[in-house]
This record gives sequence, C-alpha cells and structure tokens, in this order.
Amino acid sequence: MLRSPKLQAWVGLDDLRPVISRFVTRRCRDPHHVEDIVQETLLRAARYRGGLTDQDRLRPWLLRIALNVLADHARRDRRRRRLGYGEEGLADVESTEPAPEDQADDSEIWLMGRPVARGRAIAALRTALLGVKGADRRVLQVYYGVGLDCRRTAEACRIQPELVKVRLFRARTRLRNALLAQFEEAPSDLARRAS
Repeated sequence: MLRSPKLQAWVGLDDLRPVISRFVTRRCRDPHHVEDIVQETLLRAARYRGGLTDQDRLRPWLLRIALNVLADHARRDRRRRRLGYGEEGLADVESTEPAPEDQADDSEIWLMGRPVARGRAIAALRTALLGVKGADRRVLQVYYGVGLDCRRTAEACRIQPELVKVRLFRARTRLRNALLAQFEEAPSDLARRAS
C-alpha cells in the first residue's frame, strides 16, 4: 500500500514519543513544557524527514532535534526574563511567525454552534480583551501572553499566589462573556458575515 509523502514522514516517529519524552524530562526543569517540546520535536522531524538518509539513525537524529528544541525554549525563556513582564517588554518581542490575522487562512471557527470566519473571531477576541478590566487583562496577558506559571504570574501581578487561579477563572469567564456578546445577533447575519 502506497502512502502519501506526508503520512510517510510520520512513520516510526510516534513510536519513539516515549523515548523523546523521557529524554526531555531529564533535561527540562519545567514539567509543563515537556509535552510542548516533545510535540515540537515530532513536528520538526516530520517536516525535515526527507533529509534523513539513513533510517537506522532515526532515534539519534530525533534526540538531536529534541536538544535543539530544548535550546530554543531555553533561549526564549531567557529572552522573556530579560525583557521583563511589562507590556513595553512584550511589544519588543519579535515574532518569527506571521500574526494570525495576516495568515491567508480562510478557515472557520465554530462559536455558539455557528461558523465564524477566523479573522473576524480574532478581531472580536482582541476587542473583547480590551473590554476586560485592567487587573483581569493583566493576569490573562501575563499568564497566557508571557507564558508564566502561577507563582511567577503572582509575582508579576503583585497578588497572592493562591489568587492566580481564581483570578484567571474569573478573567476567562469575563472575556468569554464579552466575546460571546459580540456574536449575539441573528444567525442569518452571522452566516452572511462569516462568508
């Protein structure tokens, strides 16, 4: 049976996921990043699988990719710490990926059981985030935008560590309500705008 080149790239990679996971776990200080690093390793391996000439070298090749991904994550974390937690520091971070609204992706997102154009959903999310009060917006930006854990988010926001999860829950609820309020219109209007 012939497989497409995309499927062929994945052959054998997922079988080595536990090996990569153990390898990364021994080297990564933050257990929350382990699965992200493993997934990024597998994606890079699938993308560049054509460059591997000797299939017997798959395991060491994957482990080298995992080391490179670990190094990339460490550099990114050092850069975030050096820039600080403020909004001014976030504005200076240069992205290597295009912004979501700049991508030529006409796909849809399902919201309230209806399709919404991705660009419109992203614009609505930004508008909703601006409508969330300052303390809630700050917790969301530090936790999700900067990618800090609860303890560091508490330090950056100058709140008690026990309050971070409570504030995040409340802020997400308020953000969700503000976002959904923008889409509470007639289903025919929503479908017409999505197309």
